[in-house]
This record gives sequence, structure tokens and C-alpha cells, in this order.
Amino acid sequence: MTLQTTPSARMMDVQWHPLELIPFFRRFPCSFGRNFLYTFIWSTLFGLAFYVMNSLGAERLLSSRVLGLQILIANLVGYSIHALFHAGSALRLEDAARRGGFTGKVVYFSLVPLGGVFIGLWLSSFIIDVGFRGWLPDPAALISLTLTSLVISAIMSVIFFWREREAVAAAELAIERERTQRIEREATLANLRALQAQPSPM
Repeated sequence: MTLQTTPSARMMDVQWHPLELIPFFRRFPCSFGRNFLYTFIWSTLFGLAFYVMNSLGAERLLSSRVLGLQILIANLVGYSIHALFHAGSALRLEDAARRGGFTGKVVYFSLVPLGGVFIGLWLSSFIIDVGFRGWLPDPAALISLTLTSLVISAIMSVIFFWREREAVAAAELAIERERTQRIEREATLANLRALQAQPSPM
């Protein structure tokens, strides 16, 4: 049996946000404003995580200015990834990746976050000097940047693969529920026909 996704289910999947991994955030209906705010919260959490890791690496609590810069950069990266996923959905690139099977999905869900990281850092370089343009000729800095990008890309890929598996499971459950209801309706109709076919008592 081929699993078919209904248009409404497809739309729900496109509008899904990674922050909905936390049950509290699933209660609010999807809208542009909600997703915009969710991306800010999601990206800020990433910024806080990198701040904590950098503080642990420096073995001291870094300044509030560093915290602010980490959050700013994380949000530029987050909104860049968000925009790329929306563009990919609008251009049907995501559909093409899903039709490409496991390899297509791995490539798509890895390259989009990776591209978002580079775009976000590039945008950051016009606001604050993060050294992004100076890193490009430096092989060591470029390797470090690529590794960081791959970590973020891997996290996002795992999240979206998990979401897709959950969506497929929900669709299969809905199909099975519909099949069960159809069988019950057919059984009820058969019973009614059998009752109607019985001869009337004299």
C-alpha cells in the first residue's frame, strides 16, 4: 500500500517548527508571527548554548557583550536557515528531495542548514566584525567554521528526520483508523441489509 499524504497534512508538515519538539509550544496555532517568534526563541537557545560552551572552554564566565553577540549571530543564522527552508518549500525543492529517497533527504536537510550558517555569518560580518571574511583565506579557520556548521547541520537534520518519521507514523495511523471505520460501516450496512432481507413475521 502506498502512503499518500493529504494536502492538509502536507501543509501542517511545512508549517511545523522545530520548537514544537517542546510540547508547550504545540498548543499555539501556526501563523507567520508565531513561527517568527519561535525562530527567535529557538535561535536564542542556540546562542545561549554556544555561550555556555565558550565559557566552559575559557574556564570563566564571559561578558554580557559576548552573550549578546552570540545571540545576535545565532539569530541571523537561525533566520537564514528559516528563510532557506521556506524558499525550498516554495520552489518544491523539498518535495524533490523527498522523492529522491534517503540520499536526497540527507543532502537537502544537511545542505540547507549548512548554507544558512554561512549566510548568517556573512550577514553578521556587516554588523559586527566576526572575522568571517578574514577566515575564508585561512584554512584552519575555515575548517573550524565548517565543523561548527556541520554540527548545527547535523542537529537540524536529526530534528527534521525525526519530525518526518513522526508525520509518517501519524499519517499511517490516520489511514488505519479510516480503514477500520470503513470496515465497521460496511459491516453495519451488511447487517441492515440482512435484517431487511428477512421475511416479515405473519
